[in-house]
Amino acid sequence: MLFVATEHDSVYAFDAGRPNDPPLWQANFLDDNRQLTTLSSHDVSCPFIEPEVGITSTPVIDLKTGTLYVLARTMIRHTLGSNEYFQHLHALAITTGAEKFGGPKLITASGPGRATIAPMGRLRSILCARIRAPPFC
Repeated sequence: MLFVATEHDSVYAFDAGRPNDPPLWQANFLDDNRQLTTLSSHDVSCPFIEPEVGITSTPVIDLKTGTLYVLARTMIRHTLGSNEYFQHLHALAITTGAEKFGGPKLITASGPGRATIAPMGRLRSILCARIRAPPFC
C-alpha cells in the first residue's frame, strides 16, 4: 500500500501494485459545516508551504496495530474576534482509514504566565499560529 498525506488535510491509501486504480480509501479532516479549514501560508508565516498548511509532518505507521498516525493542522476563521487554531492527532486504520482509539485527539498545552489573553494566569499555547522549522521557514 501507498499512503499519501496532503496539505489539504487529506490522507489517501492506494494499492501500490495497481497504479491506475482509484484510492482504496480517503480521509479528510476539514468540515465545511463547522467552517474548519486549513491554515494559509500567511497564518503560519512560512512562504515555502503554499497556498495552505494542513498535514506537513510525515505520517507514522504502527504495523503491530495497523495504525497510521497523522498530525493535522486546522483552523476556524472568525470575521469578528480571534481565529481558532487546532492540531489533532489522528490514528487511522490502515485498511479502511477509519479513526481508531476514540480519536482524533486535540493537542494542547499551557503554562503559567501573564498576558491580556491569559485567563486566570495561564498562557495557552497557540500551536498552529506559527510554524518555525528550519530549513523551511
